[in-house]
Amino acid sequence: MLHNPYSSRFLKCSTQAIFTCADIIRGNAKVQERFAHHQVFPIGVPAPEKGAERFSNGEHKLYIIDALLDFVLTNSTLSMFDVRLAASECVQAYFYNHKPIKMHFLNRAIEGHTSGDDETSNILSILVGGPRSSQSSEPYRFWFAGVLLFHLVFDDPEAKRLVIKITDGDESQGEEVISCIQAMTGNLIAALQSGEDDRICIGYLILLCGLLFEDAEAVNDFLAEGAFVQAIVQIVQKAEKGKDIVQGLCTLLLGLIYEFSTKDSPIPRRDLHPLLASTLGREQYIHRLTRLREHSLLRNFEVLPQNLSSTAPGSLPSIYFDQITVDFVRDNYSRMLRAIDRDPRMEVARTQEGVDRDLVDSLRAQLRDKSDAVQRAESDLSDRERRLNQEQSDHRKSQETFKAELARIKNINAALQQGHEADTERTNVEHRQAISRLREDHQRMVNDSHGQLEQAQKEAQRVAQASVENQRLELAVLNRQIEQLTEANRKATETIALLRNDANESAASAEKHASRISSLDTAKDVLEENISQHITNVRRLERLLRESDLKLDATVAAVKEAQAEAITKEEARFAAQTELDDLLIVLGDLEEKRVNDKV
Repeated sequence: MLHNPYSSRFLKCSTQAIFTCADIIRGNAKVQERFAHHQVFPIGVPAPEKGAERFSNGEHKLYIIDALLDFVLTNSTLSMFDVRLAASECVQAYFYNHKPIKMHFLNRAIEGHTSGDDETSNILSILVGGPRSSQSSEPYRFWFAGVLLFHLVFDDPEAKRLVIKITDGDESQGEEVISCIQAMTGNLIAALQSGEDDRICIGYLILLCGLLFEDAEAVNDFLAEGAFVQAIVQIVQKAEKGKDIVQGLCTLLLGLIYEFSTKDSPIPRRDLHPLLASTLGREQYIHRLTRLREHSLLRNFEVLPQNLSSTAPGSLPSIYFDQITVDFVRDNYSRMLRAIDRDPRMEVARTQEGVDRDLVDSLRAQLRDKSDAVQRAESDLSDRERRLNQEQSDHRKSQETFKAELARIKNINAALQQGHEADTERTNVEHRQAISRLREDHQRMVNDSHGQLEQAQKEAQRVAQASVENQRLELAVLNRQIEQLTEANRKATETIALLRNDANESAASAEKHASRISSLDTAKDVLEENISQHITNVRRLERLLRESDLKLDATVAAVKEAQAEAITKEEARFAAQTELDDLLIVLGDLEEKRVNDKV
């Protein structure tokens, strides 16, 4: 339970107690979750009128986290500053490294700001409304609000997205609707130009640096109002004594804007770079950042007392930073020094490595071309599918038409079949009648030709018998010829054997007459083939003879055919006889040659 301060000793003990409580809460999830559910009745802090719960004695209840936040933002008593600073540290410890609690805290602030309720202790309402709309111009009210919101959004893209989406202004009442970043930037520039306390400006600057750091979307939101950059450049260009922190933070903000801007920003990188390098000047840019980094309040932050005791009586304490903001400035000082020298074509992502925007544009153009090609392919595919569907539909219609036509043709065919059967029956009747007439005519012809047939058969039989007798005689002659040929073949074989024996006795003579022997072998093969052919002819004649015996009733044409075959056989016999004579002459020559070779 918090009490009104009565002595410095009590304030010191309260401050230490709250700092100790913050140390216990920080990073301990279980304690953080339980801490928000504790309720107190803070003396000296007005209880809310709407929806306030009460203790059993009728006094108003208030959650401790709400009491601490209200104490930080509304208590302007100078003597309570240390307690106020400790309460702020305790609120920060409440959502430190605990994303669900942080998001819950931020969402409650957004809901309170959007609904317009409880504006006095809402960090968003304080910062968006600005010093001029605030009931209290006490500078640490805005400084604490800026620091708390910085802790909520720092290094948390999801929290940044929630804050960036907040707008200010009622469009239904004709007010211009602007983003949260633009509203706070407008309040910052107004405070800088009107000479407000540096703590107010520093609170805004620290918060804007945290929102814009490594966030191109937030930078684009800031650059949507082009006058902001020019106004901040003019503040940095002024030669004002004792403004090193404010001007240094303004320079840091300009460096962040250029570092994380893109070609697609409302003010492109290639337009921002001349503004910093020429209008502001590289030397002055580096000078302002260096003065900020070397300022004793930043350089010696850890060793300087962060409380009211080191301040002259009646003066505000010289507290402009907390540990997180000091680390943020120190960590990014070197990077911001190099930012002004970075090529405008090189865009910076979440890493410090640059990306050539011309290359990115080229790749995007290639991607667009490929996307267009894909779209064209998809369109072509869609057209083909449509044509295919149309063809399938036409095919189905054609099939239906074909089926209908087939059914019609079947019906016509059935009708034609019936007519054809009737015609066939009628034709069969006529055909049977014609056959009967033909049979009668044929019978008469048969009777007339019967006598002629018998006479022809007798003549044919006589001719056939004569032909058979002639064939038998010819067969006997052929058999004698075959015997003679066989004997000649035997003698030729014996002669060849003798020649071969002589060839064995004289290798030289055998070599000379090898070709002749080969010729004799060939002639022997031809002779054997002729003999085989004659034997075949004899067998065929025998078969013909048997067929002649069985077919005495053959016609004259068959007799003539047999005569033709007999003539053919005679020619074959004559050819065989000629070949045999030639063979005998050859054998005689060979015999004579053999006798000469022996001599």
